[in-house]
Amino acid sequence: MASVSHVVERVRAWWYGGSVSAATAWTCALVALAALLAWFFICSPYGAPASPVYAEF
Repeated sequence: MASVSHVVERVRAWWYGGSVSAATAWTCALVALAALLAWFFICSPYGAPASPVYAEF
């Protein structure tokens, strides 16, 4: 278990560090979350008003 926490600490230090690869990872995460929100609110049918049952006939 000590080795797992050591790996977690190293990843956390890298993620919050000031390296270029960490900034790239942050940018990729932000773009992915923004794309997910855009899909959910713009492209997906979720949240659209339901059509009446008789509209199918």
